Amino acid sequence: MRKLSVGLIATFALAFLPNTQSEASLGGVEDYSNPRIVPMYNHSRTDWVAYSAFLYSPRILFTVAHGEYYFDNNGNRIDRSPKETYAGLPNSKGAADSPRVKVIKRILSKTYRFDNATLGDFAVFVLEKDLADVKPVKLLTPEIEAELVAKNAELNIHGYGAFTDTCAAGQTLPCATDIQERSKFPRLFTAKLYSLSEVEKIVGYQRPQLKGSLTYFRAGKTSLCSGDSGGSSTVIYKGELLYLTVTIYRDWE
Repeated sequence: MRKLSVGLIATFALAFLPNTQSEASLGGVEDYSNPRIVPMYNHSRTDWVAYSAFLYSPRILFTVAHGEYYFDNNGNRIDRSPKETYAGLPNSKGAADSPRVKVIKRILSKTYRFDNATLGDFAVFVLEKDLADVKPVKLLTPEIEAELVAKNAELNIHGYGAFTDTCAAGQTLPCATDIQERSKFPRLFTAKLYSLSEVEKIVGYQRPQLKGSLTYFRAGKTSLCSGDSGGSSTVIYKGELLYLTVTIYRDWE
């Protein structure tokens, strides 16, 4: 699976990786260090993890808007809102009989749009009841962002995405289109923060629509994949978990 991955910051900043062959969550390892990562299901009895989310507080999830609708490459809106959506327990393994709580309200970002890239892809979900007894997590601020970018801080990126490579050696995009098996447990890979200008130099092209965005980069065979969308990029900042991004899976050619 050769992918470029995009992440959306709480301030609607984006991130992207180079167009290289990748593995998930590709290249990611089973990891339970993020106590807020949540598997999302579109049925009350399924082990298929549709996408990921982050538990901000007992009944509030941060996730992606494209679980409700998305844009094609011409900017046309395509609806795909499921009849029902459920959140599994944080850090739980996917199983048909696993405990889950129903989503009762979806709040989509008004900035969600397509401009030669999916921008503003963010949503807040409200649950029917508490999913876990947790306090609201600490969020990124502009001051902390500047500090982290200046030192090229390493991010922890969690999700329940696909984890097999659909591109054979030497194969070019597009590769196999079969639906990939999703991870039944949270996976982790890491990447470093860079300024947009630094990343543009690395990948060799410009993304002007990402001006003002927080960007990260990791070379090699590792990437976000289908299912990681809605997961989180976090760091431990001064001893506390700090939420930076909701991650967005997207193909980049």
